[in-house]
Amino acid sequence: ANAKEQQDSETAKTVATLKNKADAAAKKAKEEVGKAETAVKDAKSTEDLNVAKQKATAAETAAKDAKKEQVKAEIAAEVAKAKVAKEEAEEAQKTAEAAKKIVDKIAQDTKVPEAQREAKLATQTASKATEAATEAGKKAQEAEESSKEAEEKAETSDAVKGKADAAEKAAGEAKKASIETEIAIEVAKAEVLNAEVKKTAQEAEKDATEAKEQAEKAKAAAEEAKTHGEKAEKVGESTKAHSDEAQQENKNAKDASEEAENRAVDALEEAYAVEAHLARTKNAAESAKSATDMSELEKAKEEAIDAANIAHQKWLKATQAATIAKEKKEAAKVAAEKAQKEATAAKLKAAKAEAKKAETEAVKAAVEARAAAEEAKQEAAKVGASKEPQETKNKANVEAEATGNEAKKAEDAAEEAKEAAKKANEATDANVARSEADKAIAAAKKAKKAR
Repeated sequence: ANAKEQQDSETAKTVATLKNKADAAAKKAKEEVGKAETAVKDAKSTEDLNVAKQKATAAETAAKDAKKEQVKAEIAAEVAKAKVAKEEAEEAQKTAEAAKKIVDKIAQDTKVPEAQREAKLATQTASKATEAATEAGKKAQEAEESSKEAEEKAETSDAVKGKADAAEKAAGEAKKASIETEIAIEVAKAEVLNAEVKKTAQEAEKDATEAKEQAEKAKAAAEEAKTHGEKAEKVGESTKAHSDEAQQENKNAKDASEEAENRAVDALEEAYAVEAHLARTKNAAESAKSATDMSELEKAKEEAIDAANIAHQKWLKATQAATIAKEKKEAAKVAAEKAQKEATAAKLKAAKAEAKKAETEAVKAAVEARAAAEEAKQEAAKVGASKEPQETKNKANVEAEATGNEAKKAEDAAEEAKEAAKKANEATDANVARSEADKAIAAAKKAKKAR
């Protein structure tokens, strides 16, 4: 691009030098004609007059020659202008084609409908650039061809100028179409970023929701651990370590959930920002369409590039926020699992303690029941040996037998409690331990009732 600019600059300088020399020659010739005409007027003799007329004729001839050179220089300038226009148009065409390929690749790789729409627009603008470049080349060729005839006549450069102007106009259209195609790249990029960032924000929101659910699970687990701890305390056991750990994990899950939610909000805000900068690229594209000079076109292009770059930065921030949200969701999940583990451990410990307590109570009840039965048996024996009526003796025997039966029930229940307590103590699964503890408690109740 720099070499091209240098070449154009040198061409312009060469043409300007030729034109300046021609203008200077024409000016000098005009002055000589003026001097000769003055000499003719001031001639005082025939000889002076003839000499003056000869000088005047020579001056006029020189003036005509200078005029021809001046016209030639003007023609050369117009031909050079047309040539530069042609080259600029061809360069614009190449740029447009390259830009079109980029937009096509973006559309093909991403499958984003909006980007595919931009690819179609880029195809149209690139086609315009090609048409304009062809027109510029045609007019430049016509300018060069008409320059030969114009040089021969050496009257005017207007015919060549018309062709050169047409070539410049076509080059301008090619540049405009080229810049519009380049802007299409930025719009396509922003469209893809916008489509991606929407998905990213939605994913972050989903992760935040899941993190919240995990935090709720952790909270429930902490409450469960607390409940089992209270049960354990009633039977003289402590599960405080498990309860404290579950509570800590509950806090960890809550913190992670809140962080995930905050990052999801950040991702959504960045997504809105990407959408806003996408709108800027679209506005720049519209500005380029209605632009009437190169400065406006360049300004629109710069605006589109700036907007797309900022959209990319916002997309990066949204992606980073979403990544953190996902990490915090996982952290909340881990915390919830740990809290549940502690709650389960508390449940297991409490169940074993309750089963042991129930066993102790059942055995005690059975012992007391058997003692009562023995007492009743002895009492019945006393009554049997006494002079009490037979009816009283029979009643005492019935009572003794009934007491013995209840003692047997208490002893059987105590055995049940022992067996259940043993299974509960051996259990590694909290649910199994809980089930056996409940059996032991039920057996203890039977033993107490029998007692």
